[in-house]
This record gives sequence, structure tokens and C-alpha cells, in this order.
Amino acid sequence: MKSYGMTALCLCTVIGAGFATGRELMTYFVDFGIYGLIGIAVVSALFTLAIYIALESDCRSIGELTRSRLPRPLAFIAEKTVFVFLIVLYSAMLAAAGEVFSLIFGIDKSIGTVLMAFLCLTVIVIGASALTELSKILLIPMALIIFVIGGTAAGKNIAFPPRSVFTLKAALSPVIYLSYNMITAAALIVTLPKTKNSKSVALQTGLFIFILMTVLSLPLYTHYSSVCNEPLPLMAILEDGKIKYMYILFLLFAIFTTAVSCGYSAAGFIKERTGGTAASCIITGLAYALSLIGFSDIVDKVYFIFGIAGMTILLALIQKHRFSG
Repeated sequence: MKSYGMTALCLCTVIGAGFATGRELMTYFVDFGIYGLIGIAVVSALFTLAIYIALESDCRSIGELTRSRLPRPLAFIAEKTVFVFLIVLYSAMLAAAGEVFSLIFGIDKSIGTVLMAFLCLTVIVIGASALTELSKILLIPMALIIFVIGGTAAGKNIAFPPRSVFTLKAALSPVIYLSYNMITAAALIVTLPKTKNSKSVALQTGLFIFILMTVLSLPLYTHYSSVCNEPLPLMAILEDGKIKYMYILFLLFAIFTTAVSCGYSAAGFIKERTGGTAASCIITGLAYALSLIGFSDIVDKVYFIFGIAGMTILLALIQKHRFSG
């Protein structure tokens, strides 16, 4: 794979639906004022390091990574938690896609969910090459839309929210944000063909994460008082109809890349037992079923648990000692 393809894949894994709504940026960075911008710089550096280690890992799956680098009880818990997280997030993305399709095209939500599930299943069955090509295609329009939104919605004066006070939560936010994002990123990256450009890919990914997060956070800073409690803060900021439709398209792209990454990684847990195509169908069918019963809400309620699981994955990545049992 070329350097750009790997970089695009890593970026599209990180730029998920939570990032696209602006809610994650608000919760983990903007709420802390000037320290949020420092946190963005810190988490970008941490992403660079974590992605480099994941690319250099000699493990071929997240299961192999946890079993070989963590004590057996912790490895078992971490592996099962990651699998559940991937299924939950996959189902959440399918449900969210139904909402977005309904908003754009006026179709029934269930039709939009089925359409997204079919698109995801097609990409997952084709495999890693399709994931890379999809990321290469979608990254450029996603980045351009981020710059358009950041440039048009930020306004002229950047007024930081008044709570620019350094707290323990502000200090830990970059680590927590990294940890649960690396669940999906590491689960995908370790399964990819190894590359000789690991350092270049990691540096490019970290730099672009910093730029895109900074640009998209600017309108959140300038409109903080009016959108800090909004579930979709970026949507609440946008007034121009054309820009809003561009944003909805960006949100749909982000949902798609997140769903595909989660589905592909989750299928990897069971494909040795069922075969690749069967695994993809089982995982997509399960995620679709969960999306119909409103299961997506659970993501917000158990993010702390998934954050802890993400920290164990980070521990496994940096752990050089291998456990034989």
C-alpha cells in the first residue's frame, strides 16, 4: 500500500461520527478553554506514537495482540470488551445513517439503515484493499468540508470559554480520547499488510489530526455559549443552507468510514471459525438488528468502560514482553 493510502485509512478511522458532530471535540477539548487547544496538540502527538507502534506490531489481530502481550485474565476481558464495543458502535452508525438518509432524501429511516448496512457489507467482504481505496476517495472531500466549515462558521473573533482552568479532567481528556479511538484504530491497523513507511504514515496522520481537529474546533470556541449543551453543536452553528448540506454529507461520510472500520474489525474476531464472507454477514446482521431496537444509545452510557478497554489496548501495544500462556 502506498503511504497516502495508509495515511487516509488511519485518518478515516479516527475521523468518526462523534468527531464529525463536534460533540467529542466539545467534551474532551473545547470545554477546557485554552487548555483544550493544548490537549489537541498532545493527543495528536499521542496518536502519532500509538499508530506508529500499531503499524510496527508483529501481531496480525487484536486478539493475538492482547493474548500475547497481556496476562490471560486481562487479555480475555480486553478482547471481549473490544469485540462488544465494535458491534455496539457498528450498530450505532447504522442507526445514525438511517437518520441522515432520512434527513437528506426524506426516505424512511429503516431504508437508510438497510442501505448503509448493504454498502458496509460490500466493502467489508472485499477486504482491506476496498477499505484503503474508500479512505483515499473520501478523505479529500472530508478534509475540504472541514476547512469550509471551520472557515465560514468560526467568525472573526475567537473568544475562549471562561473555564480556562487546568484540572485533572483536562489533563486526562487527551489520554481518554486516544484510548477509546485506538480501540477501533488498533483493531484495524494490526490486521493490515505491513508497510515500510510506518514512521511517515504515523507522522502524516498525527499532523493531519492536529490540523483537522484545530480547524473544526474553532467555530465551537467562537459559538461556545450558544452550543455547549447541544447534542450536535456543529449542526446548531451552521445557518447557510449549502454549508449545512455539505456538513450533512461530511457526517454521512464519517458514519460510513466508522461503520466499515468497526464491521471489518469485528468480523476479524470470528472469520477464522466461519470464513470471511460469513463472518461479515453475521456481524452486519447482528449490528443491523441492534440498530433497530435503539441499541445505539448504550455507546454514550458505557464510554467510560470502553475507555478503560482502550487503555489496555494501548498497554498491549507498548508492552514488548510476550506472555506464553
